[in-house]
Amino acid sequence: KEEERKEKLMRCTEELSVISHQTQLKFKRSTWMQWNDMLVAKDATFPTNCIALPFKLERDEANRLVIPATAKVLSHRFGTLLATVSHYTGLACELAGLSEKSPEMEKISEGLKPAVNSTIQPTVIDACDQLVKQSLDIENFLCEWMESSSAEVGDFVRDAMRELAGVDLEMFKKMLPKIYEAEKVVMSLLSTAGTANAHSCRAVIGEELGRVIGKDFSDLRITRKKDVDMVLCRLIEDPVGVAKELLARSISELVDSFAKSGRMYFYLVDEHAGVPVDFLLYNKKTKTNAETLKLLIPFLHFSMKTACATNYVSGLSQLFSIGENEVPTEWAAMGKYRALSFDKNSNVMELFLLQETVENYTMIGTNGEKPLSRTSLLALFENFLISKDQSRAFAGLKRVCGKDENFLLWARNVPNEHEQLLREEEINDLS
Repeated sequence: KEEERKEKLMRCTEELSVISHQTQLKFKRSTWMQWNDMLVAKDATFPTNCIALPFKLERDEANRLVIPATAKVLSHRFGTLLATVSHYTGLACELAGLSEKSPEMEKISEGLKPAVNSTIQPTVIDACDQLVKQSLDIENFLCEWMESSSAEVGDFVRDAMRELAGVDLEMFKKMLPKIYEAEKVVMSLLSTAGTANAHSCRAVIGEELGRVIGKDFSDLRITRKKDVDMVLCRLIEDPVGVAKELLARSISELVDSFAKSGRMYFYLVDEHAGVPVDFLLYNKKTKTNAETLKLLIPFLHFSMKTACATNYVSGLSQLFSIGENEVPTEWAAMGKYRALSFDKNSNVMELFLLQETVENYTMIGTNGEKPLSRTSLLALFENFLISKDQSRAFAGLKRVCGKDENFLLWARNVPNEHEQLLREEEINDLS
């Protein structure tokens, strides 16, 4: 078996005698390096960088795999989901590693004190007005801290208020402009009677709204104050929980994309070029293949880390063959995503968090099943590849490494490293 293993390694390995600085960086950030840091990939004879899509790529005139015109909108949203899954995975693990008294956690607490320390005002309208302002303060701060788009965090805050406190923020936001207009009219009427003041005016409008909308609206200032305060405090005091819930939402939406498509198109990725190569079609209904999705999600995350090691937007654009002038506007928010860590502890924590989230908080989970070990996960991934590619051709990808094999990646063709090294030396000389 040892001889067979060595023979497999030799067949799929290409050794480079000269390695440019640029390629060294790619080696250090490859998916193999991430799994190897977790002590499970040293002798792997199969690639681990991949992407799974709910649509099929097509070839352009230059024979590159590109997004078909019919899937542009879907690809933009799907690219966003892949990026947010990786972003929230890294962020939740980073926050979980911080102590409650760390400067970062204290910054969260201090930044949001004004949002929760204010008191609910006596009239229903004051309560409504203050609630909307509080929620916006929290949304804005979380957007900045989580480095996320306002849409993602806004949806999360609104859902939390509706599900945990029974408060419909959207309804209040829509009503407030009309309430302010009504307030002007009522103030004008009360002025003629000589009884005009803001409190009496809002009391009149509040009573009328209570009759029209129902008792629930009127109860906001009394019975729901504790519920509202509890939700607001939870959002502030548990940033790790917020990041985990945003991760669960992103994964659920990713899973839903495959469920709606009914098909999965699986591609291996050339880690040197940063582009997908020939596909393996996986065309069974996703709904009945939850195990495959559960298996692939960690690999999609580590592949995204490799693709977007320096920048999410440029990494995604290269992966999806999108030119600089064609980058979708919805990817702009990714420009502020922090770089993910490539150390062993981060990789282990991220893998566990992904497995835990998928099992407990998504439609493909079994709610409590023990996560697979890293060794088992890699073995299952290899079996998945071999079931689609028994010849182990892997779309022409080779195991490319240096002399000591401590760093490697999987690629089709690595350009002349002598020429690349000379170019880098010329640039260094000029600088």
